[in-house]
Amino acid sequence: MSANEINQKKIYNETASVVTKLYYDKKLTEAEMLFLLNFLDFIWLDNKENDLISSIIEWLGLYKNSELDEIIKETLITLDFNNEESIKQMSNLVKELLLNKNVQP
Repeated sequence: MSANEINQKKIYNETASVVTKLYYDKKLTEAEMLFLLNFLDFIWLDNKENDLISSIIEWLGLYKNSELDEIIKETLITLDFNNEESIKQMSNLVKELLLNKNVQP
């Protein structure tokens, strides 16, 4: 195993530990924890160029803890990472919601 692979595995393990600790410290709900762990696995499995990730990064850049942000968050939490069509639909939904957010005064 190369030094880069060892570092990546270490980052993965540390991130999973932080997410789990946040759940046990009652700072995340179980659904939020499961989403984040599944999302971590999704990224880990080399989906770094996926539209969903771009959509989430765009959303986080605009995040203002608004009602729309809560809708996006609650919708993302329900995502089935084992269903490619579901991932594509979720990415499109987030993009659409962000477009509506940018149009509102």
